Amino acid sequence: MKNREIVLVSSQKTLRGGEFQLILLAKGLRKRDFNLSIIYNKKNVKLANSLCNFDLFPINIHSEFDILAARRVARICSGKQVVIANDSLAQSLVFLGRKRILASLVAIRRVGFPIGKSGFRLRKYLTFDRIIAISDYVRQMLVKSGVPPAKIVKIYSMIESVSPVSPQKRNTARNCLGIPAKAFVVGTLTNFSPEKRVEDFLLAMNSLPRCLAVLSGEGRLKPYFIGYCRKIGIRNRVIFAPRDEQFLDAFDLFVYPSQMEGLGTAPLLALSRGIPVISTDAGGLPEVVIDGVNGFLLPVGSPDRIAGRIIELMENRKLYDKFSKHSIEYAQNFVQNRVLNEYETVLNSL
Repeated sequence: MKNREIVLVSSQKTLRGGEFQLILLAKGLRKRDFNLSIIYNKKNVKLANSLCNFDLFPINIHSEFDILAARRVARICSGKQVVIANDSLAQSLVFLGRKRILASLVAIRRVGFPIGKSGFRLRKYLTFDRIIAISDYVRQMLVKSGVPPAKIVKIYSMIESVSPVSPQKRNTARNCLGIPAKAFVVGTLTNFSPEKRVEDFLLAMNSLPRCLAVLSGEGRLKPYFIGYCRKIGIRNRVIFAPRDEQFLDAFDLFVYPSQMEGLGTAPLLALSRGIPVISTDAGGLPEVVIDGVNGFLLPVGSPDRIAGRIIELMENRKLYDKFSKHSIEYAQNFVQNRVLNEYETVLNSL
C-alpha cells in the first residue's frame, strides 16, 4: 500500500548511528512512494540539513516526560496512518500522546540492554503495534523484558551500498587526513562515550609503533582522549577526525572495542568496503562480525588481544585478503534495498 502518510520521530540532539539509519530509511521509503514527515529535535541541525527536502517539524524536547512535546507530536501526527518512533525518548513522547494519535504505532529498538524494571517503559512498548528489533540479540532482550514475541519483528540496520575501496578513494581519504600512502592504518568510527571503550583501542595502539590510528567521531569525551594519547605517548600516531564515513576509505583495519551494541552500524560500513573488523563480542556484534571469516571477535576489555590480532592481519596477507573478500560478501545481507523490503512488509501489514 503505497502513498501512505508516515511520520518518523527522532529525539536525538546529534547525529549518531540511529539517526544515520533514520536518514537511509526516510530516503528509501520516499523512493518507494511513501509520503513522509519528520519530527526531530530542534537542536539536531545536522539531521535537518540531511533531510531538508522532507516536511520537517522541529520541536523542543526537554525530557522523557515532556508533556508539551508529546502534545506537539500528537498534533503533527493527526491524520497520519503510521508513526515510527526511532529512539527511546521519541517512543516515550508517542506513548504520552497516544490517545490523540489514531495511527498505527511502530517502535525501532536499536540498543542492546534490557528495557529495565520500570513499569512505564514496558507499558510504553506494549502500546506499539510493532516493535522492530535491529538484531536477534535485541529481540531476545525485548522478550526477556516482557514484550510479547508476536509484536517483535527483526529487521537489521542497513547500509546504502557495498563497494570495495578503490585506490583512488583510498588516496583521496589519506590525502585529506594527511596520511602517507604506504602507512598501515587502523581506525574506528565512533562516538566518544564510555560504552565505546575507546581507551582499549588506544592501549592496543600503544604497543603497535608501526601503525597509524584514525578515530573519526564526536562526543563529549573527545578532548579527554586527545589528552590520554599525550599521556601514554602516542599522540603523534593518532589522528582525531570529525565523524565522516568517507574516512573509512583510508583504513586497512577497523577496530570496535564497544562494551554494548544493538548491532553495530559502524562495523557494517567497514565491511561494506572490504575492510576486516576486529570487534568485541558484545551485544549484537557477533551478527555482524563472524569470527575467523570477516574479522575477529574478542572479549570486552582486551586491548592486548586486539593488538595481537592487528599484528596477525598485518603479517598474514593471505588471511587479510580472505577476510576482505568475505567482508564484501557478508555485507550484502544489509544492503538498503533488501532491508527496505522488510520494512515495507511491516508497513503494509498494519
